[in-house]
Amino acid sequence: MASYNIHLAIGKRYIAKRNDIQDISSFIRGLIEPDLTLDKSKTHYTLPNYEETLITHLQKKVGLYEYIKSNPDLNDYTKGVFLHLITDYLFFNYFINKDYLEKVDYQRFCADLYYSYKMVDKYLLDKYEIDYQKIPNDLVIAMQETLKEVYIKNVKNIIILDKLNNFIEYVSSIDLDNYAKQLKLSKKNVLP
Repeated sequence: MASYNIHLAIGKRYIAKRNDIQDISSFIRGLIEPDLTLDKSKTHYTLPNYEETLITHLQKKVGLYEYIKSNPDLNDYTKGVFLHLITDYLFFNYFINKDYLEKVDYQRFCADLYYSYKMVDKYLLDKYEIDYQKIPNDLVIAMQETLKEVYIKNVKNIIILDKLNNFIEYVSSIDLDNYAKQLKLSKKNVLP
């Protein structure tokens, strides 16, 4: 999954670029809540995975079509959830370097990923002016409780800032209603 601050940066840029969100608090809640659970496979509509490689595992972590099938009419909250799921889908399938994924196991990937989040968090907070005081307090408390501490040696940063900025701009430009419509037509778990 992308970090909370990546989701918040994308949400903030989405709101700045579009005028279809009326209830910002509900939208932000939708952006964050899918990660505030112990069983993310339910909130991310994870697809069955019978192949045991890290890449195929990550490719199946988010079921976009399954989400749209279960939530055919998007409101501000469900748009937030949908944007969260699109972000995670693209993050796992296109943002993370495939050559790197072929060389590591899941534990190493998680350690490097959470270390990378720590390395870019201050940058994201400053660049995208993420203000936790404008986020509902119950969400902030829940986010803090779910942050993982990973203790493994020789972790490395796998997030390149320029690539991350481009990713944030790309994902925040997605027309959620159009993507939902195209997913409904294709009946597949791939983005148009």
